Amino acid sequence: MLRVSLTALGLLGLAAGTIACGHAPASVPVVSVGFARLAPDLTVRELAPHVLVATHEEPAPANTVGVEAADGTLVLVGSPYTATATRVLLDWLTEK
Repeated sequence: MLRVSLTALGLLGLAAGTIACGHAPASVPVVSVGFARLAPDLTVRELAPHVLVATHEEPAPANTVGVEAADGTLVLVGSPYTATATRVLLDWLTEK
């Protein structure tokens, strides 16, 4: 069962900063291996096994990075803009 831990990790946030801003260094290809539209303004891309980026489009695109640990814990860096969008994302992650 997936355990969700909402934690802001500064180091992971810095390491994922280029992805979270929608930009990747030229030397690191960002290849999406999975995609889901959870709502008209909320999408999830799986960048690699156990690594995802959720993008909430309103009022402007913003990303939430998620990494699943070996024990099933999911660490989220950031969250969608609204509580409703966050709930949609957490529900989808729990079902996944």
